Amino acid sequence: MNREVILTRLPVGDRRPLAWVLYENGRPVQLELEPAGGEERTGNIYVGKIEKLVPSMQAAFVRFASGQSGYLPLAKAKRPLTRIPLPDGRLREQDELLVQVEREGSKGKLPSLTASLEFSGSLLVLLTDSNGIRFSPRLTREQKKRAEAQIRELQKGRERSFGVLVRTNGGKASPEELSREFEALYREAYQICQYGCSRSVYSCLRRTDSFWARQMAGIPRKEPVRVITDEPELYEKIKAFLSQSQDEEVCREKRRSEDSGVVSYGGWLRLEKYQETLQPLFKKYALDELLSSLLDRRVLLPSGGFLVIEQTEAFVAVDVNSGKRKGERTPEEFYFRVNLEAAEEIPRQLRLRSLSGTVLIDFINMRDKEQTGRLMSELQRGFREDPVRTQVIDVTRLNITEVTRQKVRKPLWEQVEQYRCGAGSVDSGWVGE
Repeated sequence: MNREVILTRLPVGDRRPLAWVLYENGRPVQLELEPAGGEERTGNIYVGKIEKLVPSMQAAFVRFASGQSGYLPLAKAKRPLTRIPLPDGRLREQDELLVQVEREGSKGKLPSLTASLEFSGSLLVLLTDSNGIRFSPRLTREQKKRAEAQIRELQKGRERSFGVLVRTNGGKASPEELSREFEALYREAYQICQYGCSRSVYSCLRRTDSFWARQMAGIPRKEPVRVITDEPELYEKIKAFLSQSQDEEVCREKRRSEDSGVVSYGGWLRLEKYQETLQPLFKKYALDELLSSLLDRRVLLPSGGFLVIEQTEAFVAVDVNSGKRKGERTPEEFYFRVNLEAAEEIPRQLRLRSLSGTVLIDFINMRDKEQTGRLMSELQRGFREDPVRTQVIDVTRLNITEVTRQKVRKPLWEQVEQYRCGAGSVDSGWVGE
């Protein structure tokens, strides 16, 4: 698969946030904007204090920063790290504990917190709530077997045990790369778990990487990718970031050409500085038009049909419409064609728009069970390409296809709204105060 990443500033209202746009085989599949406040807290670890326990909700409200509280489900606090040991294992109001921001607040909701801490790298994730080894579902059996053997060897003789999740990139990494990242994550996790609770309340113990660095870490390794930016300072930062993350052999292979503004890493990643002065980078790729189309509820399909995508309070609704018939001799042939085009486009649109939670898809009704089976197979194939966990749950008696997509970041429309209305205008503080 050919991948291309564009990092440039994109006009949004009267501001120009940094945008990350990923193309796969020439088509855009992901667009993210830098957080409006300049920093995203997702992944940050804090010393928090429980302000209110709500047994009926099986949750706690935890203040983790000055003037900012979050929502902590007790199911995600089974093995909390607390300042004072819990004699009966139960949390109480005013208890101080380590919490991690799992998801930023959205649509007036509080940030979601967890006491099951994760220390993420590009290859591995260390977990405080387990001791086992888990794997990305995209890894092959051979990759899992090889990685498991090495991880178990690395875990031997440690003062503290952590669970390990091997990410997709971890299955393709060399033993040296896995060892180097494990050691770095272990040192950080050990220090925070051992001494974090001795820090003053509301202290931030771990800050997540910058916006662009998090995105770079998620690029599949060893597969060709071209990264282009027109930000000179960012270009230099990315060069330094990539140099630090490569092993010695790759660094020796690295070829530099300062005149052309191109750096190649290991033959698979190519970093380019865009130097065309007559046309801005975002104009060359029509990124302003792409952003505008992603804020439109209507998406045209090649056959003449179209999608209508609506974000409601409870779910995302996707309605497949037939539009105008083109060429087919029977309505059934046309409806099947429209549905197949929709099944290919819907996963891409959800990913581009960062839509998540429950997704309800209303395909055009078809009577042929074989065609319905092919339609579901095409939809599932599209979701397998999505790095965010997405699952087709069921088809209801009303022929509504139910899908769930993990909530990882704010939807694109909300990212844009923050720039148009001002940073922080979408989120709110704890309404209970």
